[in-house]
Amino acid sequence: MPVQNQVFSNARLFTARDESVIEAAAIWIADGRIVFAGPGDQLPPTPADTKVSDLDGRFVMPGMTETHA
Repeated sequence: MPVQNQVFSNARLFTARDESVIEAAAIWIADGRIVFAGPGDQLPPTPADTKVSDLDGRFVMPGMTETHA
C-alpha cells in the first residue's frame, strides 16, 4: 500500500513566490498532494502514521518547465 502521508523535513525550500529560500523547511504530502510547504516550525499536526524523511539540508524547488519553446 502506498504511503498516504509523507513529510520531508529539514529542507532548504525555494517556493518561487519571491527570491528567498526557507531554511529548515518542511513539505507535507497527503494522498499525493502537497498540503503544506513552509517553515518546519509552522508545520500543522500530521496523522500518527505519517512517514517523516529528514532531507539533511538538501535544496528543494518546484520543477521548472520551458513552455515557450
